[in-house]
Amino acid sequence: YTISISYDGSNSAILNNITFCDMPWMLGRGRLIQQQHRKYNHSWPSSYNIYSRLYALGYDAHQLAGQFKKLKQHRAIHGATGVLKLGEQNIIHRAIECGHIKNGIIQSS
Repeated sequence: YTISISYDGSNSAILNNITFCDMPWMLGRGRLIQQQHRKYNHSWPSSYNIYSRLYALGYDAHQLAGQFKKLKQHRAIHGATGVLKLGEQNIIHRAIECGHIKNGIIQSS
């Protein structure tokens, strides 16, 4: 096991046989997330890998603005930073996922 900051999206070969938990954005889960990765990396190639977690946070902030009613109905949103739910006192809680790197490829844990 290692902490999420160990994986930057490009160093999976040197982290072989390591398990870590991080946001789905960093794990590359889902077709929409993969499309957004390509779009952002193309638009900002020099900074995307460094700030990719911040891009995910901004992406979710934009999504939450349009789906707040869904959260109020106690429904979860599967966002780029994790599964988002509205808790008591209108605090948004996030659950992240874990991945395991095997032969340079991230797999579900």
